[in-house]
Parts: sequence; C-alpha cells; structure tokens
Amino acid sequence: MVRVKAKGLAVAALFAATAACAYAELGVSFVGYVQRDPVTNAVEISGVTWAGGDLYYAVDDEGARLIFPLTIAIDPATGKISSHSIGEGVVVAGAVDMEGCAYDPISGNVWVSDEGQHKMYKPLPKIREIDQKTGKAIRSLPIPPVQYERYGNFSFEALTMSGDGLTMWTCNEEALKCDGPRASLEAGSTVRLTKFTRPSGDGDWKEEGEWAYVTDPIQGRLYANRSRSGVSALCVLPDGTLLALERELHSQKGPFIQLPDFRLRIYQVDFTGATEISSFPALTNATFKATSKRLLIERDTGFANYEGMCLGPRLDDGSSALVLVSDGGNDAKKEIMTMRLTGLDVKSRP
Repeated sequence: MVRVKAKGLAVAALFAATAACAYAELGVSFVGYVQRDPVTNAVEISGVTWAGGDLYYAVDDEGARLIFPLTIAIDPATGKISSHSIGEGVVVAGAVDMEGCAYDPISGNVWVSDEGQHKMYKPLPKIREIDQKTGKAIRSLPIPPVQYERYGNFSFEALTMSGDGLTMWTCNEEALKCDGPRASLEAGSTVRLTKFTRPSGDGDWKEEGEWAYVTDPIQGRLYANRSRSGVSALCVLPDGTLLALERELHSQKGPFIQLPDFRLRIYQVDFTGATEISSFPALTNATFKATSKRLLIERDTGFANYEGMCLGPRLDDGSSALVLVSDGGNDAKKEIMTMRLTGLDVKSRP
C-alpha cells in the first residue's frame, strides 16, 4: 500500500493535470465486485475517493459518522479487486449526514459533503475540509444560498475534485424546492451541477458556475413511498470531463410482494450550449437549456445501493479503473465494484 503524505506539487504530480490529456470518446464496462470486509461500524458507506496507490477514503452517512481509510488492491491486468481492507474509522466533528468525499492532492486532507438532514432537527448542508487523522474540520466551502431550499435528504450527495486540486464539483441529489419536483414515473428531476475553483492550493475557493442536469424518471414500480432517481456521485476526469452516477430505487415487478431494487447508470455530462444558471433564484417557469448526457453503462444491482464513485489507478492496457461503493444501510448489500474506463488518453496518469 502506498500512502500519500506529501503536500503541494509532489502530490499533485501523482495525478494527471487537466492540460496533459487529449479527449476521446469514453466507454465503461463492468469488471466485478466483492463483498466488503465485515467491519461493524463501516456499514453505511456513502462516498469514496482515491488518494493514490492502494489508499482510498470513504465516509459513513447517518450511521457512526466516520471517515475510513480503505486499502483496495486492483489487479492492473484485469481491473478486478484482488484484496481489500477497511481501517479504523475516525469520528468527523459536527457531521450529520455525510454523503460525498474528495481527496485534496495539495493539502492531503479530505473534503466532505454533508446533506445536513436529521430526523430531529434540520441543520444546513455544508462542504468542509476534514483532517482524516483527527476528524477535525479545517475550513468550509461557500455554499450558494439556493442550496438551502432542498428537500429533506436530497441535498449534497456527490463531491469530486480534479487531479490538480483546483476544481471541485458537487450537486444536489434531486431538485431543490425552487427548481421543480422530485423524480417520478413520468419525469426526472432537475439538479444543479455546481463548480468551485481556486487559483492555487493556498487560494480561497469560489463558485464558478451552476448548470442544470436532468435525472432519469423512475422505472419499474414505486416502492413504499421511498422511490428515487437522482445523482448519487460525481467523478471529474483528468481532461475535465464530468461523469455522473445516477442511483435509482424502485420496486421489482412482481404480482404478490414489493421488493426494493436498485439500478445504477453512469453518464458522461455534456455542457455544450447549456445555460449557466447561478443567477437564477429558481428554475421553475424559467427559460434555460440543461446539460445533455450520454449513457456509458446501466446495471441492475439488486439490493446493492451504490452511492459512491471515484477514478482509480491506470491499468496495464491504458484504461483506468472506476471504483464504486454501496451503502449497506437497512440490510442492503455491502459491496465494492470496479469498472473499466476506456477512451481517456492521459499518458501522465499513474
């Protein structure tokens, strides 16, 4: 296992910089999955991020509110997981419902998105830089006030950072109250892809823009008033391309009993011609053009609720691994999955 501890350019060089690549048409194919190491307090894992080598970090959402180090060894020939283990979790100070995480190659810390939803009270959503060794918060991202208009438990589900550490993306899982309804059998839900940038590792983050993204409608049948179809993870690639993981919960089609069934889809987001909407106080009745998207893979995952996705190491054939984790809450399956990403021509990637 290679642990990344250095700061500054030494760490950033481990990842590909945005300018060091040429874009090609992407493809994603399923490789395989393993059942997670049975750690009692690593149940509701919701987000995952790669820190180089075999080292990853993951966050627990409404369970123990922990951040975990993961060791995931991926066979460079096949892309399969050859071994994995979950280290001891650290309690994150002030966490309520952590959903996404992103490794910062400059500071060596982990940024965490928090939906801020709780059964007894409703704190605001937030994105904070966390020292994963102590669990202490270091600083926060400036949150656009419109994000406070969220439906309960449908706020900041996703977080990703570029390899140079200068760009970060997040989005709400399903529409804000001011932007339209949640997903239904008839239509998807409009969310805001939000981009933050900083001029350097020591610079302050600022919002650079927002763009509308429409999720897929719910397929199958509604499940016990709990169905959803939204963005559960984002992954920014070295060339700046953004991937969106859509997670859907519906009921299996059966004549006698309702059983929960999950489906994942990975889309490549296309911003061509899309309207920058950060100045829009609401999208309801507004005129704008949403981003378009291209389906890369779709997979029914049964009772495995995939909520986290990140870019992993480069494989022997020049493709890259995508690493996905499932949330094992409510007795759902606890899995780690790998997929193969092709078409990303970045020779400087590890």
